Formats: sequence, C-alpha cells, structure tokens
Amino acid sequence: MNADVFVSTANHEFFGIAVAEAMMAGTIPVLPKRVAYPELMNFSVGPSADDFLYESEDDLIAKIEAWEHLRRSQPDQWDNWRSTIASRVYRELNWPAKAISYDELLNQD
Repeated sequence: MNADVFVSTANHEFFGIAVAEAMMAGTIPVLPKRVAYPELMNFSVGPSADDFLYESEDDLIAKIEAWEHLRRSQPDQWDNWRSTIASRVYRELNWPAKAISYDELLNQD
C-alpha cells in the first residue's frame, strides 16, 4: 500500500503515534491544529508547522491541494520534504533516542 498524504481529523489524541508512523513511512501529514499535533509538527528545519496544520475544512482542502501541487510541479522538492520529515521523526522519536533522554531525565539530581 502506498500513500503520499496522511490526513487526520482527530478530536482526541495524546501523542499521534499513527501520524509518526505514517511520516516515517514517507507520507506528508495534514493534521488538525489541535491536540498533540502542533507539538509533533514543530520542525526546526524544513516546512513550518503551518504547512501541515489546518483549522477548518476549507483550510484542510487548501493544504492538501498545496502539497499535491508541490508533488506534481516540484517532485525533487517533494521527495526532499518526505525524506527530511521521515528522518527527523525517526531521529527524534525512535526508542534508542527517547531512552537516552529518559535516562538523562531520571538521572538528574
């Protein structure tokens, strides 16, 4: 199964594991600007959180259309964003990385 874009309409979410998994698989997320998503999409490089987060149905449609336009008109840039997003999520959210940060937190005096 292949997908280019992952859309969520969730009203309740603690972390967004399905979104993280979808991003690691190479999809572009389009998410509601609520619950855990703004924090999850806080990139230090690349597109801003506003590129992924929508506030209304019209905004959702506009975001999907914008990403589709990028995919068709600039396929190299599209692939670059997908790769950047997947790498960032893996680097920051995989268990070995999280375990180190938890160990450091638990070992503080």
